[in-house]
Amino acid sequence: MSATADGSAQLERAVKIADAIIDLVSKHAPEGVMSRDRNDQFLALAFGRAFRCFRSIRDVAGNYAEGDDAAVLTRALAVIALRSLWLATPEDPDERIRRGRMVELDGLKHLLTHARSVEALKMDPGTPSTDLTPRVEELEALGVDGMPSDEAIAHELGLEHVYAVVYRSTSHVAHYSVPTALRGFDVSGIEGEISSFDGLRIRFLDGDPAAAEQALLAATLIYVSFLEKSEFVVHHGVFDAAKELLESYADSRREA
Repeated sequence: MSATADGSAQLERAVKIADAIIDLVSKHAPEGVMSRDRNDQFLALAFGRAFRCFRSIRDVAGNYAEGDDAAVLTRALAVIALRSLWLATPEDPDERIRRGRMVELDGLKHLLTHARSVEALKMDPGTPSTDLTPRVEELEALGVDGMPSDEAIAHELGLEHVYAVVYRSTSHVAHYSVPTALRGFDVSGIEGEISSFDGLRIRFLDGDPAAAEQALLAATLIYVSFLEKSEFVVHHGVFDAAKELLESYADSRREA
């Protein structure tokens, strides 16, 4: 079997597992949850967002075998999972309030930066900077800290594998490095040093099944981990079945 054919077969198996997990969650996840506070509400909202993000990764990888774009979405899925879990995990009420304010301040600062940039162009930002500034200043006056790094959050949650295997490995596509751009060309027939791009075939429609399968596998790992950690708020009850699906796929990869 050729490397391309093998990659396509692995991708097909990964898509079947993703589809099974998507079907599982869509059938069993509750329509709503009882929450203690805004932290839990944020996690419940993130649960829906994570599902849609995972579904998009499945579509990009499965329909187009597009590994780079799937990897960008996979990194987004990791951020959704890490930050929403970090917000809702503490039991101490004061710590929950502190983290809620940190998330609020972080979000408001991003909105404020956007508003000021748009206003400098004499355009309407939707929410003017004058509406955002008072709350930012109020939170800063309270001594609200900035958000910890995603790496620190991953370690606190016991999800170091998500950060090491997924977050770091997708940096080159999330920030679009030169090697990422070069994957858009077919250099398979070039020997020796490339001194010119003249005559190189641009890859428009042919994806990379092996890269797509890797991205989808990483996304599935994140999503199943998120299902485990979010159970205490969402009560979806599907983690064990999703874990079995993931493990069955991991076994099939080792045997291939």
